[in-house]
Amino acid sequence: MLQRLHLPRFLCALLCTLLLGAVSVQAIEKPKDYPRRPVTFIVPFGAGGGADQMARAMLQQVSKIMKVSVLVVNKPGGNATLGFNDFWIAPPDGYTLLQYNDDGVTHLVSGLLKQDPTKDYVPIAIGMIVYSQIYIRPNDPRFHDWESFVAYAKANPGKVTLGNIAQRGNLEEVQAVQLEKAAGVKFRQISFDKPSERYSSLVGGHVDALLEQPGDVAAYIKSNDMKPIVSFSDTRPAEFKDIPCIKELDPSVCNLYKVRGFYMNPKMSKDKQDYLLAVFKQAYESPEFQKYISDKYPADMKYRDFDECIKLLNSMIETYKRMYKELGYE
Repeated sequence: MLQRLHLPRFLCALLCTLLLGAVSVQAIEKPKDYPRRPVTFIVPFGAGGGADQMARAMLQQVSKIMKVSVLVVNKPGGNATLGFNDFWIAPPDGYTLLQYNDDGVTHLVSGLLKQDPTKDYVPIAIGMIVYSQIYIRPNDPRFHDWESFVAYAKANPGKVTLGNIAQRGNLEEVQAVQLEKAAGVKFRQISFDKPSERYSSLVGGHVDALLEQPGDVAAYIKSNDMKPIVSFSDTRPAEFKDIPCIKELDPSVCNLYKVRGFYMNPKMSKDKQDYLLAVFKQAYESPEFQKYISDKYPADMKYRDFDECIKLLNSMIETYKRMYKELGYE
């Protein structure tokens, strides 16, 4: 179970870094002739979204450690499968790697992809685990908080539009379906592949609400263009104590967290795999990346080694199998 932090996040991050003995200055032995040229990371999501933001923050530190350029290639589309396919057909030489979210799990369980993220491609690191929220426009005259939003949705069944990445079976769609059952309402989910389209759809009044992660839209929250009204978390996050959490509405709801990670092909030589694992551990524990994730409302900030990542992914696979069965998905 994920636990919330009680100390200020950056203080936790700083203490962790100090206790680890300033790992960012430690040298890591490179494999012979690797890397000799820039390394490419494929991000199967649009520029500017949470996955892209996290990938660039982490890979900036990775580039410093590896002492080569690390290129980020955004390739959204196909429910995050187009970019994955580019990674999958690339030679397993360590020069084409992947940033992927929990889509790898949901695509396996739903059958959209046959590749298993614990076997066919494997984690280098989990960069971030975050919770989701529902957002409205603060100046919307129809509703101003969760209770009034639900009342409006009940009075207008099937008419309230919810912007998200609503592909059948993914985290956002499953969360929304659970929310509908918990609140006794029905939304019309509208899917946007590109983050900028999702965010502008709410701000511009094209949808009534948005399902997103708080770190991704922090700028909109601070500018008072978006207002969170419910959190998908077991307890109220410290930053949003005045906002109800989904467990208060229905204790039986299964909270699903956005898990953003980095992946490699296990057909690579073992020395390259070990090198990448060491590089990403050091990058994750760097003060710069710790500061970054501390500002993004993480569900936790625990570093997970390879075995722990595999354990987490397997647990997610079993959770989604159970959720699909409970929700009647084929």
